[in-house]
Amino acid sequence: MVVLVRQGSGGRRSFACRVTMLTVVLVLVSVMCMTGYSRGTITLLTSQTTPPPKPTNLRQRLPPGRIGMVGLRETIAYMKDQAGFLRSRVDQHGLVFKTGLFFRPTVLIGSKVAVKEFLRIESTVSETSLPPALVQLHTPYSALNQKGERLKASRLVYQKVLNREAQLVYWPQIKTKISESIAQIPASSGMNLMSSIRPTILDLFFEIWAGTNANEERTKFFTDFNAGLLSTNTLDLPWTAFGKARRARDMLVAETKALIISSVRDGKNPAFEYFVQQAYNATDENGQKWGIDRIAVMAVLFIWGAYEETAAEISNTLRLLSFHPEHVEEIRREIKRYAPNGVENMSPRDLGSMKYLNACIRESLRLVPPSGGGMRMATEDIEIAGYAIPKGWVVSADPRIANQQADVFGEDVSDYNPRRFLNNDYVSDEFFPGGIGSHQCPGIDLAQLVTAFYISAFVERFETWDQAPGSTLEWNYVPFTVMTNYPVNLCLKKQ
Repeated sequence: MVVLVRQGSGGRRSFACRVTMLTVVLVLVSVMCMTGYSRGTITLLTSQTTPPPKPTNLRQRLPPGRIGMVGLRETIAYMKDQAGFLRSRVDQHGLVFKTGLFFRPTVLIGSKVAVKEFLRIESTVSETSLPPALVQLHTPYSALNQKGERLKASRLVYQKVLNREAQLVYWPQIKTKISESIAQIPASSGMNLMSSIRPTILDLFFEIWAGTNANEERTKFFTDFNAGLLSTNTLDLPWTAFGKARRARDMLVAETKALIISSVRDGKNPAFEYFVQQAYNATDENGQKWGIDRIAVMAVLFIWGAYEETAAEISNTLRLLSFHPEHVEEIRREIKRYAPNGVENMSPRDLGSMKYLNACIRESLRLVPPSGGGMRMATEDIEIAGYAIPKGWVVSADPRIANQQADVFGEDVSDYNPRRFLNNDYVSDEFFPGGIGSHQCPGIDLAQLVTAFYISAFVERFETWDQAPGSTLEWNYVPFTVMTNYPVNLCLKKQ
């Protein structure tokens, strides 16, 4: 049994999301007029077009669901409301179903059995199948575009700059940046929660991986970069979303490259100095040193991958906690136990010991994961959960489906109940908020550390943060699921 949760009653899509939808409709309609659909790819009509291939073993069968003409209807529905799309398709077809997304036949899976089988055969679904704009903007240096030995070598480098040792180096800046930011937030009415959190988190990761702050221009570059990632075309023109995103990426990489080259070990930014030192020692799958261009791209993509999803994780947790003061009080009791002299004196070990706080964060990730699963292409005919998936089709293990299984998480699966994570130790094929397999997010532990400290400092300063009366919760789903409008009234905690 699965229940997919609505992400907010009365919520509206943002203007940016509606503009994106209009673009999707116009571009896909034009594509239909000039292309055919063949084995999950778009082919020109000058080539022979064939329907999606049937399984070689006729005793096997395709998953239930619909694909349609180039996935037009399915893609529009998905971009419009991803949570609603998944809820509807799971209700119709179950936990494994086929659809058509971004011009390719796609199978989305979420059942425990299917996810376990996906892990077993992951090497046969290693080809990237992300939207063309995202693939190009991320460059070949991105782990999302890698596989095999190249991916393994990259992840070894990532581990060195994201592991426990690195987190301890980053910790003083994490603590200082967040403490100073929250101390400056006044008791107020109508503060937009996500909009107040995002600049602090972006600035923090800029300081760690680029050695500078996130000024207005750099923030705009990341806004443009995000806006172009799921562009339905890759026209590199000054006025297209893709063209703006490509130029924004190039500016960010060029500036970061210059900062890395000119960096000095003077102790003023130990986090950045540590990152640069580790990066200069990085080697690829052939034992060759990384060039400065690759290091700069890694830094930019680290910032991109960390700031928006971490800010979403923080804001989603705070929103859900605002409805449950009993959970907030449990967190405050943990703070008194592990930080009797105030959160500014906490250590990463203290945060790791706060089981209730971390359960609250995991439960928010379960109910509102900022992103879905990665999209990989089957390199041969495969079978998952008894269904045939032909070569060339896309497969995605989606946590937004897996997180809502009542037979795994209980009959109260639609409720915010952090205690389920105190009583159960869910395995990787049941709960995988950072993705699964070889492309699992390498920075999820760092994001959890930042989120845990932000929540601790926030609940220590503020008594309540209820939604402003008469306001409407709004979401944006591209490229991540984030709140675009959630005004709150802040009430300072009594001393």
